[in-house]
Amino acid sequence: MSQSIMINKKENIVSLVFNRADKRNALSISMLSDFCALLSEHVEDDTSALVISGAGGYFSAGADLNDLKGDKSDIAMDDAIAAAVAALERSSVPVLAAIDGPCMGAAVDLCLSCDLRLASKNSFLQVPATKLGILYNPAAVLRISRRLRSDVAFRLLVLGEKFNAPCALECGLVSYVVTEPSVLDSAHDLAKTFSSNDLDAVKATKGMLKHLETEEFDLAYWNDARDILMSSPFRRKTLEYRKKRKW
Repeated sequence: MSQSIMINKKENIVSLVFNRADKRNALSISMLSDFCALLSEHVEDDTSALVISGAGGYFSAGADLNDLKGDKSDIAMDDAIAAAVAALERSSVPVLAAIDGPCMGAAVDLCLSCDLRLASKNSFLQVPATKLGILYNPAAVLRISRRLRSDVAFRLLVLGEKFNAPCALECGLVSYVVTEPSVLDSAHDLAKTFSSNDLDAVKATKGMLKHLETEEFDLAYWNDARDILMSSPFRRKTLEYRKKRKW
């Protein structure tokens, strides 16, 4: 596996860092394959959160143009991006994107698949597909249209508009704009808050929210999951502790 992605695990938080700063962290097909493999290998049962970022002041300039030929074979890049998005969406733990500098094209698709997106004041998001003569992957367009207002999706995908951090926050492209400390430090601080919650409850709640986005939501299944958590050791211990504090 290449060194195009750095990985670190500290305090049950897994960090994946795109590490091609000389290429503005452009995403090659092999790099996206490595990304999926690292998620599978390193996000374990005790992982409380996953943080994704880019090295060198760039999140990612999007798909690596050196992997593109300008014909139908470029669908292979779409497939690689879709696999990475699917891997993120399958993650049972909270996923945070720490966005610094440019976040373009395929990288926007990846970020929108994360649960929370933190952006530095120097960041921007842009999908310049129409500027490159491309119809963006229809499956990705469907995902994006479900997450964003129709006018925002139009501005992003048809106009290819560049969204700076404040505008991205207003439009729902990002969750927070960070001025200080660094956006990566802020993402890790936020990720730590999940450690104080019951991991099973966090995973169940995230899973339910994800299923609400589909047409296959099963209320009975989630009622059963709630019943199990009602009697969990963590809940009983926490309940007794709070009773003693009278709060």
